[in-house]
Amino acid sequence: RNIAVFDFAARYAPTPELAWSLQQFRPQSIMILARARATPLIRRRRMAKAIEEIETGIKLLNDFYEEMQRPDLREHSIEVESLRQMLGMHDGCGFDPDGRPDLW
Repeated sequence: RNIAVFDFAARYAPTPELAWSLQQFRPQSIMILARARATPLIRRRRMAKAIEEIETGIKLLNDFYEEMQRPDLREHSIEVESLRQMLGMHDGCGFDPDGRPDLW
């Protein structure tokens, strides 16, 4: 629902400042949504689908940063970093033999 509210505000806010007052929270919501979708898949050992959800989240984040003219955040946002850690692409984190991310 939060993302739908962000979309609504972006479309109908009377000023860019008012739209930004909500848009600034979009990256965190995208990250939380991706983690929420991936976590039960990981627990059920549906790794391919979990990875797909995480990668979709990273793509949505990168698309947002491009739209906001902040491509520098593609590599340096906490939200992207968090999802990459779930994929095991950073600092040697990955999935343990039970299918759980090592960082949990």
